[in-house]
Amino acid sequence: MTNANDNAKMQGLEGILQPGVTANDAFNALVVYRVESYLRDLEGVRGLPLYEMITQAAERPLLDWAMKQTNGNQRAAATLLGINRNTLRKKLVMHGFPASGL
Repeated sequence: MTNANDNAKMQGLEGILQPGVTANDAFNALVVYRVESYLRDLEGVRGLPLYEMITQAAERPLLDWAMKQTNGNQRAAATLLGINRNTLRKKLVMHGFPASGL
């Protein structure tokens, strides 16, 4: 990626990261910005499982964060995330987390 592309992307982010913008609004705008950027990079290719791709891309770091916050305690991580422990376990397996402690 060139510096010109990096600068253009940062200028697009400036509208998101402004004083007075709530964290929720900034997050929503960032997600839309990244999806639109991704679609531009695809140069018109359509029919990809976009929803699934984005959900999985966001879910893995969230699961990783929750497991770190709870020192690997699945029950506590599930509570932190507001999901059932069995659902958490299924998602950990799906995302390829180490089997130790599952």
